Amino acid sequence: LVVICSNQLNQDRLWRLFDISPGMKYCSIITANEINITAAAVYSSREEAQRAVDKIHGLEYPIGERIIVRFEEEFKEEIITKDALSQFGPPKALVSELVQCAKKAFFICMPEAVSVKLLTDAFCRFGDLIKVYLVPGKRHGYAEFASDIAANRAIQQLHGMQLGDCRLKVLECAEYTGENKRNRMEH
Repeated sequence: LVVICSNQLNQDRLWRLFDISPGMKYCSIITANEINITAAAVYSSREEAQRAVDKIHGLEYPIGERIIVRFEEEFKEEIITKDALSQFGPPKALVSELVQCAKKAFFICMPEAVSVKLLTDAFCRFGDLIKVYLVPGKRHGYAEFASDIAANRAIQQLHGMQLGDCRLKVLECAEYTGENKRNRMEH
């Protein structure tokens, strides 16, 4: 199995997590960078490996950081996704969270959410990204931008895009005004 998870996990925590499912031969970190860790988990049979995928894939550990667990052959699609994102240019640095948000892009991941890191990688390519927020336990969230131009480009170009197993729906975020959407008639 190939595992992509938060760089906050270490070898010991990964081992303990994947040892939950019986039949694990070994689990080791292959690469680590400032964004995530890629690891390999090997089981004695495909059925035991499938049990690990069923139990651990999509688990948020630590909270807000989903663990992606797939069979190695399924990651070919992930490489295609990275190639698809490359058409938008290289990732750009995030803007400080102290900068005022000019516009938000609301997104929905269908059928299930991908990691905040992958979403950040997609949205940051348009520049002026402040942050990406994925509602914990849900498949939607928003990306905050410091400029209208960057937000509009992200909305236009990422809407309908395939990111791994997820298709993104990206729309302009309606701002909350504090008023009810329906005006009630006074009787």
